[in-house]
Formats: sequence, C-alpha cells, structure tokens
Amino acid sequence: GDPGFLLTLFPEPELLLHQSPGNDTNATMDMESSEFCFVYHAKDAGRIYQHFANQDNSEENSNKVLLIDPLRPWQDILKILQTCKRVAASSLHGIILADSMGIPSLWFQFARGKYSSYSEGYFKYQDYFLSIGREGANKMAPIVDTNQVFDISRYSAPLPTQDREAIANRLLASFPYMNLSRPKQEALTKCERV
Repeated sequence: GDPGFLLTLFPEPELLLHQSPGNDTNATMDMESSEFCFVYHAKDAGRIYQHFANQDNSEENSNKVLLIDPLRPWQDILKILQTCKRVAASSLHGIILADSMGIPSLWFQFARGKYSSYSEGYFKYQDYFLSIGREGANKMAPIVDTNQVFDISRYSAPLPTQDREAIANRLLASFPYMNLSRPKQEALTKCERV
C-alpha cells in the first residue's frame, strides 16, 4: 500500500481548506459537485489545459471535467476531491486519494512527449493496484484518449468500505508510531469510521 491512502484520515479535510490569497480558482472553492475530476501529474502541467480544451468541446462535455492542480495545497485537493463523482488521474496519488475516499478512479497517461507522465512507467501503478487487490491489476494499462475520461465504463469501481478499512488498517499496523504524538488506537478508531 501507499501511505497517501491514509491522508484522508488525518485530520478532517473540511477543517483545513487552505485560504491563502491568490489561490488558483480553476478548482472552484464554492465546492459544487463535479461529475469528472482530473488530477494531473506535475509533469503534465504544460499541456493539460490545452489538451482538454482541444478535445470534445460539445456542450455535454465542455464543463464536465474539473482539472485539479497537484501543486495546490493538499488541504484544497482533499476538499475538492470530496466533490468529485469520478476521478481520472495521471498522478498516482490522485488515484490513491480517490480510492481512499471511495471514488471511482481511472488511470490516464498522456501519449509520449516532452510533457508526458508516460515516463513514470507502469510499475508503480501496477504495484499500487496489486497492493490494494484491484482485480486484473497485473494486466491494467492506462487510457490515453482524453475523450475516454468521459466514459464511465472505464472507471474502476469504488473500493468498498470494508476493503478501504482493511487497507488502512494494514498500513496503520506497519506504520512506526514511536515518533508520533497521536496514539495508535486513536488512528485505528478514526479508520473504523471511514
């Protein structure tokens, strides 16, 4: 597993929304629900907006995808993800956070190129998918067509609560608590409420 899976447990994201002046307002702070969200890898920042703008601009798709900048404060990202019905990501941690929140997720990679996350390789994604028991993980490959982001049949089903709890408990059990001020039992109790 990945410790990023635990981020939604500590502390309550809604209490930590970063309110610094000059925040990018692309990811709306009014927190309206978004059908499709896309967490892109930092390496994809050079092309992401242009890439989606040049794709299916029909009325039904034009405003369906909310682009989430991975360089935003983590508190903002968690708060925004809470509004997403589905999360596509070229960032592994975008997928991990969606999975930890029980949101259907989709692995996306841009085609090879200078600003591509393709160089990230498949290993770390497949390693993560195997660690959470995702069916067919060893055969999974990313989608590369931005129009497929709107195809709900391509999204992995949300992890059931029982599976999320088991994954979180395994991660917590392997976590070195000796340097933390929060007792292990408090974290485990919080995990049971997820």
